[in-house]
Amino acid sequence: MSDLHNSEQAENGDSSVITASSADDGHQSLATETGSKKGIKRGVHAVREISQRSLLISIFWGITYSLRALLLTIGITVLVMAPVIMSDGGQVTGKSFAQTTLWSWLVLNGVSPKLGAAVFTLVPWGLVMIPWLVLLGSGRSLGRRIVLARVGRSGSITVAVLTGGVLLVVIYTAFGTLVAMSTTSVEVSFEPIRALLVMLLVSLSAVAVGVLAALPENPFHMLPNLVREIVIRGVAALLTLAGIAALLVAVQLVGNFAEVLKLANGLNPGLSGFLAILLLSLGYLPVLVVWAMSYMLGAGFVIGPESVISPFIPSTAPTQLPPLPILAALPSNSSGLSWLLPAIVVAVGALVGTGIARRKVAEPVLIRMVIALGAALVAALCVFLLVVISSGNLGDVRLVGIGPDATLAATLTWILLILGAAPVSALPRRLFEQKRPTVRVVSQPLQDQAPEKSDAAWAVDELERPEGSEKL
Repeated sequence: MSDLHNSEQAENGDSSVITASSADDGHQSLATETGSKKGIKRGVHAVREISQRSLLISIFWGITYSLRALLLTIGITVLVMAPVIMSDGGQVTGKSFAQTTLWSWLVLNGVSPKLGAAVFTLVPWGLVMIPWLVLLGSGRSLGRRIVLARVGRSGSITVAVLTGGVLLVVIYTAFGTLVAMSTTSVEVSFEPIRALLVMLLVSLSAVAVGVLAALPENPFHMLPNLVREIVIRGVAALLTLAGIAALLVAVQLVGNFAEVLKLANGLNPGLSGFLAILLLSLGYLPVLVVWAMSYMLGAGFVIGPESVISPFIPSTAPTQLPPLPILAALPSNSSGLSWLLPAIVVAVGALVGTGIARRKVAEPVLIRMVIALGAALVAALCVFLLVVISSGNLGDVRLVGIGPDATLAATLTWILLILGAAPVSALPRRLFEQKRPTVRVVSQPLQDQAPEKSDAAWAVDELERPEGSEKL
C-alpha cells in the first residue's frame, strides 16, 4: 500500500511538474508572440515614419526646384527678349510685356506658335537646350538633396528621388500648359495639347537624366554588358556623324560668307532686330546640322514644293526662303564629289566596327556582329528622332513640310553603318590581338666591378692569408 501510495504521489508530482512546465512554456510562447507583434508594429511604425518623412522631403524639394526652374527660364527669357520688346518706341505696357515674355518662354521651350492662320511647327530647337539644361541641373540638384537627406535605405531613397522628379515635371508642364490655354490674342495662339506634349517631353527627358545621375546606383550600370556596349557604340556613331555634319555646315557658311553678309545687310534690322536674327540663327543651327546629316546620308531634304536638295540632284529648283542669313549655308547645286558623301557614313561604321573588334577581341564573331547591328540600330533611331524634330512648317504655304524624310534618313543610317561596321567587326581575332614581346632579363656584373666570389674561393683566401695580417 505504501508503495502504491508513493507511486501515486510520484505520478501526481510528475503531472504537477508537467503542468507547471507547460504553463511556463505557454507564458514564454505568449510573451514571444507579444514581443514579435510589438516588433512588427514598431517596424511598421518606423517604415511609416520613414515613408512620411521621405514623402515630405520629396514634395518640398520637388516644389522648390520646379519654382527654381521656372524662375530661371523666365528670367533668361526676359534678359534675352527685353531689348527686342522694349524697342517699340516706349509704347510697351506691363501687360503686353508680360504676355510677350510668356509667349517667348513657350517658344523657348519648343512650343510652336500660330501667327494668325500660319502655323509654325519647325521651331528653333537649338534654343530649347537652354531650358533643357536648366531642368537637367534642377533634377540633379533635387536628387542630390534627397540623397543627402538619408530618408532610408537605397530603395526608399530611389522612390523619394523619383517622386520629387515626377513632381518637378508635373509642375513645370502644368504651368506651360496653363500659359498656352490662357493665350487669348488673335494674332498669337498656342495649342494646349501640343504645349502639353512638348513641355512634357522636354521636362521629362531633362529631369530623368539629372535624377538618374544623382542616384547612388546608376541604372545604366545595371544593364547587361552587351546592352551597354550597343548603346555606347551607337551614341558614338551618332556623335561622329553629327560632328562631320556640323563641319560641313561650317564650311558652307565660310564659303558663302559674302551671301550671309548680303542677307544681313539687306534686312537692315537695327540693334533689336540684329539680336532677334542672332537668336533665330543660333536656334536653327542644330536644324541645319541635322539637314546636313541627311544630305550626307543621301536622303536630302525638302525646302519647298518640288524643291529637293540632294547630293544626287545636280541643281535645285529655286524657291523663296525666309531672309535668314544662316540659310546661305544651303547648297544650290551638287557636284560629282557629292556622290561620295555616303561613303563617309560607311567609314564611320568601319570605325565603329574596329572599336568593337579591338575591345571585344575575346568574344566570338556572332557577339561582335550583334553589337555592330545593335549600334547601327541605336544610331538610326536617334537620327529618326532628330529628323522628326527638325522638320515641319514655317507658316507659309510654300514652306509646308520642309526638312528631311525621317524614315528614309533612319533607314540609310542603319544600312550604311552596317556596311562598314559588320565586316570589320567580324574580322579574324588574330588581326587585333596585340603580341607582347617577351623580355628576358640577364644579370651581368659591371666592367668596373669584380665578380662575386663563391664560398669556396673565400675559404681558399682565408687559408692562404698570413697569420699576422689583419682582416679587413
